[in-house]
Amino acid sequence: MPLNILKKLWVTKIGAALVVLFLLLAAQAVSAAPCDIRPVSPPFIRHDLSASYCELCGYGYVTIIVANPIERVDMTAMTVVEDLRASGLTYDAAAPNPISARLNGSPVAAAAPSVGGPNGSQLTWTSSQIPALDLLAYGNGNNFNTLAITFAVTRAGSLTDEGLVGADRRIQAELRYSTAGQCFPGTTSTSTSLDTLDLREPDPDIDKRGRNVDARQGNWTSTVYGNVNDDLIWRIRVRNSGQADLQDLRFDDVMQDGNLQINYICPTYSAASQIAISNNGGGSAPGCESADNTTFNYDVDNPFGNPGNDAADRVDAEAGENTYIYLVGKMLPAPDGSCSFSTVNTVSDVQ
Repeated sequence: MPLNILKKLWVTKIGAALVVLFLLLAAQAVSAAPCDIRPVSPPFIRHDLSASYCELCGYGYVTIIVANPIERVDMTAMTVVEDLRASGLTYDAAAPNPISARLNGSPVAAAAPSVGGPNGSQLTWTSSQIPALDLLAYGNGNNFNTLAITFAVTRAGSLTDEGLVGADRRIQAELRYSTAGQCFPGTTSTSTSLDTLDLREPDPDIDKRGRNVDARQGNWTSTVYGNVNDDLIWRIRVRNSGQADLQDLRFDDVMQDGNLQINYICPTYSAASQIAISNNGGGSAPGCESADNTTFNYDVDNPFGNPGNDAADRVDAEAGENTYIYLVGKMLPAPDGSCSFSTVNTVSDVQ
């Protein structure tokens, strides 16, 4: 091949390579321009729904995450507004650790928000409450600086706790910020979508079984057999399979008349067995109360429940736990105690 043709080919290749290099550098320059939103960046503001929830008859927590996705420009003079809207929720200053903030994962100072709006639904933070809102610098390289705000929420005092179940639990957070005139004059704002807050609530499951302690029946069974004057213990188990503590538990218990008389209701098996075994079905034991075959709207209060000694006396079955209530009765004397058809003992209307 002639030398002049080779020279032309090399010049063409070098020229093409320079054009490609120029285009790449131009693209980088365009994408890296100050005030641009960086590629593959987090939103300015979002809810961390994996760490946010409300709780029936209790308190929950909501986490807002603010990020700076702007290329080479700091965000300044920020204001964060959480609108809890029609949920009936408001800020709960009485909850444990009601407000906290983390800058890139490290704790920073934070104070309670300004509370306004219907039922205290609008919560506002400025740098007066969270100094880190004064400036959120842009991150170098592939890093994005973030500020996470976590706060406690509960049902507004003027509303019923139970109303939270049917309430519209969609919430929305807004970020107002400035760039100190670098990208736009004054301030601008952006908001999250309408995010539905998860509701944690108790989920009770009821089981009732009995034992004939005089017959030394070892297992708890749904059917109990007995003879005249035998002492029996019925165990009501309330299993709370929900994510929230069960509070203000009450129930009805009805023993069909015929061959058994319920005489006591007890908070522990130890107390129930003291009456049924040690006292031959009578006397007294710690926490036991007099009862009969018909018990309506029995309110489970200390020392009943689990725990049975909480200071506020509100929780009756903690989330994921059982609470037990024991009924102590005696088979009737002859002929009713043994020569009669079976009767039914029912627990119902558990609330």
